[in-house]
Amino acid sequence: MNKMIKRGIAGVGALGAAGGVLFGALPSDAATGAAASQPGPLHSSQLKYVMHTWACDSDAGLDGRACQVGAEVPKGWAWTKVDRYQARFDKSNLWMVRIDGYLPNAGSTAAMAKAKQKALRGTAGLKILSVKSSSLPNTVTKSRIYFTTVTYTYRDATRGIRWVATRYADPMDHGAGAQEELTVSGRPQDAGALGVVLNRATQTVALAG
Repeated sequence: MNKMIKRGIAGVGALGAAGGVLFGALPSDAATGAAASQPGPLHSSQLKYVMHTWACDSDAGLDGRACQVGAEVPKGWAWTKVDRYQARFDKSNLWMVRIDGYLPNAGSTAAMAKAKQKALRGTAGLKILSVKSSSLPNTVTKSRIYFTTVTYTYRDATRGIRWVATRYADPMDHGAGAQEELTVSGRPQDAGALGVVLNRATQTVALAG
């Protein structure tokens, strides 16, 4: 159900390029043009957030009906339903945040992070950057949410090095039982802003109805 992998920095994020040769331009010129066509690093100051809900009775989301999952995500990022409890939000084929609000029979946040590392074995260019446990206040439930985050990079065949942070969160039992999985990805240079996106989602993820 989840599939993320590979990049560089510590906490959470990233993506790739394209190019062409015109009128005999050298390959190096084409590569330079491709890199120049991409946006610069993502900055947290560029982002605004909206509350998005899904797993609703109508199964449509954002419709005001009783919904089971909600979180604040960057405004303007395209929503895709992965399954009833899981949604992803993408921008420019560069940045992504994915939230799964229901992990049945999950172990502790630390155990889930360990299982994630095992599942990543064999991924091209994989580098595990960090595995850390921490907590943040949840602004919706007014309680504290405990989590373990696996941050890593990998090599994507078309987009190059990707930076990813996957977080297993427990809003009820101090990390003893993960209930939500949150992932952000992008380019290594986007890691700082993507870390902010991940924390914002973590602090606002909740059962919405």
